[in-house]
Amino acid sequence: MITTKYGRQFTEEVPLMTNGKLNSGYSFHLYHQYSGKGKRRLKEWDFYQISNDQYVLQMTMGHVSYCGNVAATLFSLKDGTRYSVGSFPLFPNKKLNLPTNGELPHKVFYSDKKLTMCFDVTENQRKLTLTTQDNSAAVSVLLTNCGLDKHKTVVAIPFEKRGQFYLNYKENCFVANADVRFGDFSVKMTNAFGLLDWGRGVWPFKHSWTWGNGSTMIDGIPFGFNIGWGFGDTSCGTENMFFYNNKAYKLGNVTRTSNSDGSVTFRDEEGLFDMTATPLYDNFTTTKVLWVNNRCHQVFYNFSGKVIVDGNELNVPPFVAFCEDAENRW
Repeated sequence: MITTKYGRQFTEEVPLMTNGKLNSGYSFHLYHQYSGKGKRRLKEWDFYQISNDQYVLQMTMGHVSYCGNVAATLFSLKDGTRYSVGSFPLFPNKKLNLPTNGELPHKVFYSDKKLTMCFDVTENQRKLTLTTQDNSAAVSVLLTNCGLDKHKTVVAIPFEKRGQFYLNYKENCFVANADVRFGDFSVKMTNAFGLLDWGRGVWPFKHSWTWGNGSTMIDGIPFGFNIGWGFGDTSCGTENMFFYNNKAYKLGNVTRTSNSDGSVTFRDEEGLFDMTATPLYDNFTTTKVLWVNNRCHQVFYNFSGKVIVDGNELNVPPFVAFCEDAENRW
């Protein structure tokens, strides 16, 4: 572990907790040793998003201890047309067998009377598949640009209550090709971009967050960003960073400013990241079942601007990315 101006950066393997206290901070690989065993109110998920300038595909396998979520959703950024299929198994921990390290090769498989889903991860690619037992839907995704040496966003964030934490690994800049069919509708997503959000933690029942992410190519070189705030104690490190040519560039605090023309500006405190975003579509979702009450405005924008890479200014042409605000009780 080294101390930087951005907090505590981990550069080698470290226990998730030492003497019951979270080893909080950030890193560019998943060095935290996680098991998830013996933790109540545990939440775990593997969430993939594949997107281009027309469609967004989301695939999830996860749980909130007492209930699981195995689902796929496709929606249009043009008119909001939506297709979805999912299963919600009770007490699914052993059924899902989610990995303790999502960065390393693994396979997650789930099947029931409604659907079968598999995330098959090797060193060089990730295959995501879904089939329904009645053949009403089928999804096949191939993700490349998956090298283990590629930098990622990793943060370990504590909450106020002892034992509560969030360990999160996000990976940008996957190159994605997908075949998607829901009923009579089908679409091929070629040369799209993929995102992984791998989360493990014990959260407060009530919480909120802001999260922004996107990927593109600039003259054939992968570029992406990840920003987020609004939950936990981030004094030892935030998830704010951008990526160029699969290398991470850490950012400090990022602010969001609404402009009079309806656009939004995102800037970091050092002037390394300066992006303006024009809204395209609000993927608003809400879930209210028993005591669960979740609301999320995932707004997709056309982003453009500039970043500083190794002292040089890089112009970022327009590309589709999102920033979401979520309020959860779960």
